[in-house]
Amino acid sequence: MPSGSALHCTSTAGSRRRAPIAVSLVLAARWWDDIVFTSIGVGQLSELAHAWSSDRPPPEWQPRTREQNQAVLDRLGLTGPFWRLP
Repeated sequence: MPSGSALHCTSTAGSRRRAPIAVSLVLAARWWDDIVFTSIGVGQLSELAHAWSSDRPPPEWQPRTREQNQAVLDRLGLTGPFWRLP
């Protein structure tokens, strides 16, 4: 496995398909640094992916331009050097 790759555990019990059961988000050498964060069940990972991406905009959506974003900040009274977009 290449350095920095996720570890995917699979099960073949009762099935001809290899079904994922867990995904490790951390290199094996670092597992015990934060064991709770180290792995996530596939069901929970699926829920996270759905929650994270289910409200994505339609394909025709375009992001606002820098000028449009600046206008939003200005309209809200967020002005001055700190609020000036590059």
